[in-house]
Amino acid sequence: MSALRWYAALAALMFVVGSHADAANIDTITGWNGSAAISPFGYPDTATYGQTITVANDGQTQLDSFSFEMNLPNGVQFRGYVYAWDGSKATGTQLFQSGLTTAPGSGFDKITFNTGGIQLVAGQQYVLFASISQDYALNVSQGSGVWGWYADSNTYSGGSFVFVNNAGNTAAWTSGPWDNFVTGDLAFQANFSSPSASAVPEPTSMALLGVGALGMLGFRLRRKKADAPAA
Repeated sequence: MSALRWYAALAALMFVVGSHADAANIDTITGWNGSAAISPFGYPDTATYGQTITVANDGQTQLDSFSFEMNLPNGVQFRGYVYAWDGSKATGTQLFQSGLTTAPGSGFDKITFNTGGIQLVAGQQYVLFASISQDYALNVSQGSGVWGWYADSNTYSGGSFVFVNNAGNTAAWTSGPWDNFVTGDLAFQANFSSPSASAVPEPTSMALLGVGALGMLGFRLRRKKADAPAA
């Protein structure tokens, strides 16, 4: 194989190794019946609803977005959040907080929070949730509503529905255990992809890049020697 063909083949291999797979979803919304619900969420009732998840060991660990099915009165205001989960409560520093979101009040709506791509750890648990706590005073006159869920059904084996009656106390997310049900999951989606192309290259890709550079250098040296005039 000529040096140019060898280099082209190596470049193609580098592309395959370094490319990123399509996004993978955790999706319970697709199988949800469109009406089963858990309530009440909002003022003056439960301020925080969420779903715990386990990140798969498939290389797709970048959380790009997550969604919940909500049926809330028009004007209810809330934010989406992501924290690590220690088995009973949120833990560590906040990984994501959305901007203020207002319920459209048009029946069940799929509310999506785009994270911009946050890197999670394979095999670890996290909690994805929405809460009115940070904006509690804005919700005093808005009332409460319901979320889509699977009653007494372990639809998603990697986590469960969790909640906190914490009013406006955001510190309660990490200071004490959340309530949950032994079974039952929200109608939700979590969309994952491989780390973005701007991330630090994987070791295998770096090694191939080095081999490619050496191969190209060797080809140029051989060509230079061949083109040199005879003594």
